[in-house]
Amino acid sequence: MTQGAVRLTGTTLRDVAKGMTISKGIVHMVGGSVTFSGRYGISVSGGNAFLSGFKITRQENKGTVAVAVEDTVANTVEDTVEGVGAGAGVEVSHSAKVMMKGVNIEGVKTGAYVMGNGFLVMGKGSISFKGDYGIYFDQGYAVLNDVHITGSGHKGTGIKMGYGQLLMVDTTLKEVAEGMTIVKGNVSMVGGSIEFEREHGVLLKQGSVLLNNLSMKYRGSNSDATFLKVEADSVVDKEGKRVLNTADIKGIGIKIDGQDKARGVYVNNGGRVMLKSAIFSDVLNGVMVANAQFRMEDGKINFHGDYAVNLATGNVLLKGVIVEYKGDNKLLKDVDIPDFIKVKGKGASFTAIKTVISGDRWGRGRGLHVTKGGHATLNQSHFTKVQSAITVKEGSVWMGNGSIKFNGEHGVLLYEGKVILEKVLMSYEGNKSADFIKAEGRESVIRVIDTIINGNDKGKGAHITKGGHVRLINSNLNKLDTGITAENAEITMSNTSMSFKGSHGVSLSVGKAILNKVNMTHTGNNDTDFLKAQGKGANLDANKVIIKGSKNKGKGLHVTQGAKTTLLQSELTGIAKGIHIDSGIVNVRRSTITVEGTESDESYGISLWGSQKSTETHLKRSRRSTSNNLTTAHHIPKISEVGVVNLTLTTLKVPNSIAIHGKTAKSFITLKDSNISGDLLLEAKNGSAIMLATNNSSLTGGSQVDNNSNALFYLTNKSKWFLTKRKNQDFKKPSSLISGIMLKDSAIIFEKPTSDVYQTLNIGKGYHSIYLAQGDAQLHLNIQVGQDGSLDDDKTDRVLIYGSTAGGTTKIHMSASSNGIRGSGQGTVSSKANRNNNKQSVSIVQVSGAAKKDSFQLNHGYVTLGNSPYQYHLVAYGPGSELKADPQKRLVKGDGDFWDFRLEGKNIPFDPRHTDIVPIKPAIVPQVPTYLLLPNALFYAGLIDINNQTELLGTMVTSFDPFFNGKPAFFVRGYGGSHTYTSDLSALEYGYGAKFDYRAADAAVLLSTLESEQNSAFIGAIGTYSKLSLQPQDVEKSKKSNFDQWSVTAYASLQHNMGFYINGLLSYGLSRGDVETLARGKTARITGKPLRAALTGGKAFLTGHEGLVFEPQMQLIYQYLMFNSTRDVDGFNINMGSPSQLTTRLGGRLAQEFALMEEDSSVSFYGKLHLMGNFGGKQFVQFKDTFQLGAFGSSMEAGVGVQAQLSSQIALHGDVVYQQKLTKAGFSGSTFSGGLRYRF
Repeated sequence: MTQGAVRLTGTTLRDVAKGMTISKGIVHMVGGSVTFSGRYGISVSGGNAFLSGFKITRQENKGTVAVAVEDTVANTVEDTVEGVGAGAGVEVSHSAKVMMKGVNIEGVKTGAYVMGNGFLVMGKGSISFKGDYGIYFDQGYAVLNDVHITGSGHKGTGIKMGYGQLLMVDTTLKEVAEGMTIVKGNVSMVGGSIEFEREHGVLLKQGSVLLNNLSMKYRGSNSDATFLKVEADSVVDKEGKRVLNTADIKGIGIKIDGQDKARGVYVNNGGRVMLKSAIFSDVLNGVMVANAQFRMEDGKINFHGDYAVNLATGNVLLKGVIVEYKGDNKLLKDVDIPDFIKVKGKGASFTAIKTVISGDRWGRGRGLHVTKGGHATLNQSHFTKVQSAITVKEGSVWMGNGSIKFNGEHGVLLYEGKVILEKVLMSYEGNKSADFIKAEGRESVIRVIDTIINGNDKGKGAHITKGGHVRLINSNLNKLDTGITAENAEITMSNTSMSFKGSHGVSLSVGKAILNKVNMTHTGNNDTDFLKAQGKGANLDANKVIIKGSKNKGKGLHVTQGAKTTLLQSELTGIAKGIHIDSGIVNVRRSTITVEGTESDESYGISLWGSQKSTETHLKRSRRSTSNNLTTAHHIPKISEVGVVNLTLTTLKVPNSIAIHGKTAKSFITLKDSNISGDLLLEAKNGSAIMLATNNSSLTGGSQVDNNSNALFYLTNKSKWFLTKRKNQDFKKPSSLISGIMLKDSAIIFEKPTSDVYQTLNIGKGYHSIYLAQGDAQLHLNIQVGQDGSLDDDKTDRVLIYGSTAGGTTKIHMSASSNGIRGSGQGTVSSKANRNNNKQSVSIVQVSGAAKKDSFQLNHGYVTLGNSPYQYHLVAYGPGSELKADPQKRLVKGDGDFWDFRLEGKNIPFDPRHTDIVPIKPAIVPQVPTYLLLPNALFYAGLIDINNQTELLGTMVTSFDPFFNGKPAFFVRGYGGSHTYTSDLSALEYGYGAKFDYRAADAAVLLSTLESEQNSAFIGAIGTYSKLSLQPQDVEKSKKSNFDQWSVTAYASLQHNMGFYINGLLSYGLSRGDVETLARGKTARITGKPLRAALTGGKAFLTGHEGLVFEPQMQLIYQYLMFNSTRDVDGFNINMGSPSQLTTRLGGRLAQEFALMEEDSSVSFYGKLHLMGNFGGKQFVQFKDTFQLGAFGSSMEAGVGVQAQLSSQIALHGDVVYQQKLTKAGFSGSTFSGGLRYRF
């Protein structure tokens, strides 16, 4: 038909080559059919065709196209196209438009061809084809709605697009080999489904595909099949540069059913697939990306094969995706484990956000596998039920805010690259040994930040080898089997805690470990190493580490094979061994180590070990060093495989065992400002060689060294060794042994005995110089003294030196206790008489080799014992002394000459010419004479005060009217003098002479007066300050002592007109001063409170000579001294008691007064003479024993003086008095005084 319009109804065309050709015009066919065998059933070009209810049947295998539409419009409704396996149902070309509704195309080779910008619209129809394509596009367009395309199952593609655009709604593709192949074009498919059996569901080479709520299912058996496949073509821009992302597939709500065979997505060469809410069910493998991009949100991937995501260059993003492995354990028994996420290549970048990666019930598969420069980022994502979570071989991974649950060999495995875990919760759910973190290779770095690791008592924290580096920051490692293992690698831990039950917390074998603010807790019942460093290249530095052991098990620091460990500001408790070392260096600073286990538990503070062969070599060298020069041995020995421990500002406590234990060890230990204490300080055995050097440090405990071992001590700069007994020691005489010692400005202090058990320190094994003293070297020893002052050889600490001494003098301090009741003071000094001199000598130090007379001396030249004031001296007996040592008293083993330094009581020397038997009396310390002289000195000072106050009072009330216009009078007087005291006791009675100097000043005031017709009474007060100096005579090492006194005196005077008078004085004061000696300096502060009362009576007689007055006088004086008890620096109590004295003075004076020219002026000269004596018996004081005081004695006083009245207000006076003792005991000397009176 070339023009016009034709309407055909129910028309049938049979056995024709071409049913109908329409080039122009309009044809409308309703019903009817066409059976053709030629090229076309119906050909429309240039006109319009409307077909409804029409059936086109292909005859045999002849003909090509049932309906061909070219450059026109054709509409078909509810038509049927039948073929016999050849040709095409519809062909649309050259901008033609074909609209088909309810059309069924059946039995054709190809359902439809759309080309040349043709446009096909098909609704509610179907295409059943047996050839290559359901619909083939070659630069065409189509819209399909509710169309069902069905292939023959084993071959053919539902839709193939060479170039064009296609929109499908609720369209299905089934029983096809491939669903869609888009070479170039744009496809949008909403709803519907694709079921395919061969290579792919959707293949895109260039263009875009949009899939919305599409269901896809694989019906074949090919494991290489892919649901969504993008094989992007290489495209260049105008400048010749390659353009990526030329092919995109976007999908929303896609559901993929892989039937355990097909792959979900394959995209390469710059393509891109973006899915949202997609479900991959039972796919063999999930997604493969090669130099392309893939993005998936809020979906799920269930796979059975080798991987869920396989990225080789490109980008993959999973957000809110659940990845599950559904493999069959039997199928995978002999194949590699699957990779959930595999990232490969330098340009490969994988990102997972809020993604869950979950294995099957057997927990198989690697969660993330990154290789060859790939990178992965996981945020808020989780691995669960996986064999291993992250495996990296030359790549990088960042994971944060997520979790890892695995049951295989490792949680994170790194072979070169970088992994960062931040805020990750890691848990091991298996029942075998596993590594949470494993790094291997010099370029391997793992950083773990704010992460929690739960090991289920089986997992291992980290394993680093071959130069790898792991950093743990602000993390918690809980319930581990073992903590960190680093082999030729590096580990850094900061603000991290760890609990473990296995063999070690941190084990370093060559490499570097840095720990800062780390808490470590051992929860097992086995032996363990908290910090272990092994190998000469191993350096372990720990700062602010807290180590808590379990049931006193484990080693805090284990250093071996030349490793180096530094521990700063740390605390170690609950462990069996604080430091365990065979060779290497341990530096500990500002730390505390406490080991509370027992020796039976093999618990030691510092455990030193070494090989037997190397120890023998070291012993030979150390012995040569000891014999040649002890002073240089304290430098660190340059011997291979030696263990060196340096402690600074550190405390090591081992209360129930051995602080330093050496077994076949060769070790050097230094202490600076540190403390080591133990039930036993040191034990060296099995050929050990140990050097211990201290600087301003303290050691506590004894020392034991067997015959095959050596232990040398070097104590310097105020170091102290407190030598103590073991708690449960059965020995009656405990002893300690060291091989040699240098004592420089330091001390060895023997523990004070709690019973009658004393210690012996044995030093050395031969005749070499094994004891060297330099500077202020000290020995503090204990001794027991009997009530009679006797000494017992078994009741003293001592030092036995098997070899020679060198250097300077060692000062010995002795501390004594009494056996039985201490002196009560009830006996007198006579109980000390005739004591057994054989029991006054005991050996303190013995030296088998060379020594000097002054090698050992008492600290102050003498010592007191047993709370008594008697002197004991150290006497040197030996080849260089005038006194030879007694072989019968030898305690050091061996023969020949030896030195014996013996503590002996010192006695008061006596005149050898004396023929009588003289009792032996012990010598007292030099301060005791001052104590013995002090009461008489204070009595005499009191007399001087009363004398002068009486003179002052007499001057006040006799010279002139004391009141002028009702105002009081004020008086000042100064006086002083020097005197000598002579005792009536002999030297054997501890009698001593002395020199006194006394200076005083009075300030007096006349307060009130009462007058009657015949009598006058005066009342006033006097304040006195005075200073007394006391120097015992002929006492070795004695020194002048000074005492200050303050007193207040109230006085009253009664005068009669006939010249009689009575004066009364009552004073109370305080006396205080320090007693000093040249030997000890200040020995005690003596405080007394004197109470004094005096009554004086006399009468003035006028003689026949003008102005000449004679005044006889009598005075009665009572003094009472109240001393406070105190303790002397030499260890005895000072009980001066309360001595008292009553003294009388009889005499008088003769005065001549001369009037001067001026009014109210006069001068008077006088002379005086008195006799003085005292009443009372003997007086005593106590210094453990009772000592008698010397008698006060009697004396005569003679003096002259002058008084001058210069005006009505001012008067001066002065006098001088000489005193001479009249008895064996008494005071002699002179006193000077002067005063001023001022009337207001």
